[in-house]
Amino acid sequence: MYTRPLLSNIPTSPVENKKAHFGLYKGRFENFAIKGLHRPFGTLHIPTALSNLRVNSLMRLMFQSETVIGEIAFFVGPLFSAMETTYWNKTTKKKNAYRQLLPPGFIHLPKRLGYNITACRTERRYIRFLSRMVKGSFYADIDFVGSTHRPALEARFDIDFTSPQAAEVSAVTPYFVTKRCEASYMSVAPLSGWLSENYFTDLAFSPKTSVCYFDYRKAYYTVKTFRTHLTGFGFLDTVLTAFQLSSSVAPDSDKYNDNVLFYNGEITPLPSVKITMPYGEQKAWNIQDTEGMVDLTFTPLSTQNRHLSIIFWKAHYDTIFGHFDGTLLTKDGKRICLSGYSGIAKRLNLRF
Repeated sequence: MYTRPLLSNIPTSPVENKKAHFGLYKGRFENFAIKGLHRPFGTLHIPTALSNLRVNSLMRLMFQSETVIGEIAFFVGPLFSAMETTYWNKTTKKKNAYRQLLPPGFIHLPKRLGYNITACRTERRYIRFLSRMVKGSFYADIDFVGSTHRPALEARFDIDFTSPQAAEVSAVTPYFVTKRCEASYMSVAPLSGWLSENYFTDLAFSPKTSVCYFDYRKAYYTVKTFRTHLTGFGFLDTVLTAFQLSSSVAPDSDKYNDNVLFYNGEITPLPSVKITMPYGEQKAWNIQDTEGMVDLTFTPLSTQNRHLSIIFWKAHYDTIFGHFDGTLLTKDGKRICLSGYSGIAKRLNLRF
C-alpha cells in the first residue's frame, strides 16, 4: 500500500535561507511565510521585491452542520483582496452568497496562526477570524447586511482544536517546478455556534454533529493557474472524518502533494489523484489514484460561479456543494465507505 512519511520535525517556516523545506509535516508552521525564494522564476535575476508580487494567499474556513454547509474564503493578491461567504441549506439546496472586493492591503492574512486576527470590515460586510491556536481555539464572527436577493446574516462559530478528534497537518510542495513552492496548512475540528438569517431564524451548530475544515495556503502563482480542490468533512458513525484531494502541481506528485485523510484524529497521507469529468462538470466527477486508496465520485448539487477582471488580471472560480460516494483507505488499511457524504469543491482559473 502507498506510504508517504509524515514528518514530526516541522521547520519554523516553509522557506528558510531562500530554500523551501519540501515535505508533509504534523503540526503547523510558526511563521507561515514563503517569500524570499532564490530566483523562483528561472535563472534570470529578478529583484526579490518583484518576485514576491507573484505570491498569492488563500484562506478558507468550511463549516457544516446537519442542515447547513458553507465556506468563508479570503483571497489576497498583489492587485486586490477579496472575501466571499457562501452557504447552502442541505435539504432545499438553497444558496446564499456574499462577496466583498477590496483594494490590495485591505485584508491582511497572518503569518502566525498562534494568535492573530484576519478581518474584512466594510459598511455592509463584517467578518473576523480570531486565531488562538496556542490555546487550541479559533473563533469566527459574521455580520452581513441583507438585500432583496439575500437575507441579513449573523453567525458565531467556536472551534475546539483541543478535541481528541481534531488534527492538523502542514505541507510544502514544489509548484510545477522545484524553484517555486506552495505551502499549505490544513486542520479539522468539531464546531459549535449558531447562524441567524434576518435576525430571527437561528440555526444551531452542535459539536457532536458539526465540523469545520480550515485550509490556508500560499503559492508563487504562475501566469496561468488552474487548480481543483475537493474537500469532504463531517461525522461518519460519530467519528470525525475529513479529507482533501487536489489536482497535482508537483513534478513528482506521488512524493510531494498535500492530499490527506483525517479519521478520528489520525492522519493518513494520500497519493496523487486524477480528477476527471467524463459526463461534464454538472455530472458525477471521478476521483481515483493508482494505489487503490482513493476511489470516489463527486456529484455537484449547486454551484456558485464568480468572474473577475481587474486591469490585466482575470479570474474565474467556482464553489460547488455536492456529495461524495465511494471508498478511502487509511494508513492501517481500514476501508472507509462513503455514501452521500457532503463536501465542497473549489475550482480556480486565474490568468495574469
